[in-house]
Amino acid sequence: GLLGSSVSAIEVPKGFVVETVVAGLEAPTAFASTPDGRFFIAEQTGVLRVWKQGRLLTEPALVLPGAAGEAPQPIALALAPEFPHPPHLFVLHDEGPASGDPVLARYTVDGDRADPETRKVLLGKKDSSPEAQPLRRGFPGGALCFGPDGTLWVAVADRTAGDAGVRVGSFGGKIYCVQPDGTPPAKNPFRKRLDRRFHPVFATGVRDPSAMALQPPWEGGRVFFADRRGGRTLIHELVAGSNYGDPDGPVSDFDDESRAPRYSDETGGIPDVAGGAFCSRRSSWPAEWRGRFFFASPSGHAIHALN
Repeated sequence: GLLGSSVSAIEVPKGFVVETVVAGLEAPTAFASTPDGRFFIAEQTGVLRVWKQGRLLTEPALVLPGAAGEAPQPIALALAPEFPHPPHLFVLHDEGPASGDPVLARYTVDGDRADPETRKVLLGKKDSSPEAQPLRRGFPGGALCFGPDGTLWVAVADRTAGDAGVRVGSFGGKIYCVQPDGTPPAKNPFRKRLDRRFHPVFATGVRDPSAMALQPPWEGGRVFFADRRGGRTLIHELVAGSNYGDPDGPVSDFDDESRAPRYSDETGGIPDVAGGAFCSRRSSWPAEWRGRFFFASPSGHAIHALN
């Protein structure tokens, strides 16, 4: 199913049908599903809503805090892997279009609401010294994805006009890995090479990351994500200590290894990316689609599949 408005006249392969699951949303940006079938859905206005038992609840689940005079922008959502044990909701959001880098905040869910009094910032601007560069316009990229070991990958867009992702002085343009309490796990690659401010850093050099997804562990457990650079869509495999920046760009402060994408849209025919998922080889889907990585392009009105 799809989140959003009418889905008429959409062409799908044989054996598939298109169904509108949730309608009446205002610019949805992310969602997360619970084991009991609910959806927590973020709208670009900074409101989180709940879809439950076939209807969109009227009362917001949460209204995110914003900077003075600005509406916060939720970028990505994730629920604790064994939700509701513990009942934690993780939100990557900024405090408004001009606020710069986002924060990762954790909330405790009580019923159909996330208690704002339980908010705990796990990762964010308090850990960085942003470079003095102008901010890019537009909705920022970003993604959240839990690994099989219970750690959380956090992809943060580079909001500057340069290549700040390879600089130690910038929070953006990096992929972080933290435990559910915000502390860096022992597996992080820079724990022994840089001071503690950079221990959560897992990889560098991303531009507009999105669509991060974990392959089923029994099929390899790899993590893929999308990035946008120079008008192209790139699909990367996440590897610790990698630099996903421009190979001809500035030298990385992290002395990390440059890594080429698994796929590059050389024609620029994929204008944007939102949402990614693997189809398990154990799935009941037709055999030709099993094991593939899927990602959506809202502006391109398409869902793409990669082997």
